[in-house]
Amino acid sequence: MKLGRIEKYFMNTQKHAEHVVNRTQKLLEYVELKENQDFLEIGCGSGMVSKYIAEKYRLNVTGVDVDPEQIEFAKKNNSNACFLEADATHLAFKDNSFDIVLSFGVMHHIYNWLDAMEEIKRVLRPKGYFIYMDLVYHELTAKI
Repeated sequence: MKLGRIEKYFMNTQKHAEHVVNRTQKLLEYVELKENQDFLEIGCGSGMVSKYIAEKYRLNVTGVDVDPEQIEFAKKNNSNACFLEADATHLAFKDNSFDIVLSFGVMHHIYNWLDAMEEIKRVLRPKGYFIYMDLVYHELTAKI
């Protein structure tokens, strides 16, 4: 599901990018990072996290997003990562393609998120890392 205009506006702010980069950096403390590992960001949006990871950790970063406008924005502002328009439920990568997959605040936007999780499992190498963070709602809130 693509973001609405208002949500996209807030997601593309520098403040939001800094927030997500800081959270991602904390999560990466639990990962054994090695130069040239293959890294996939699901729902990369503006590409700021992918750019940060490619530059700081020297990983081979690919960012995917279902929104072509976000991919174009990411491509214009980044040179160290690859950005592709892709649906997380149908990734065009071979099995076991990535050492690390990141999904930050994306799954709640994907109607058939279980299919996306299966795709992540498929493209993640054995003993790879899946870094996941998303919204968690109380059951009553979710119904509303």
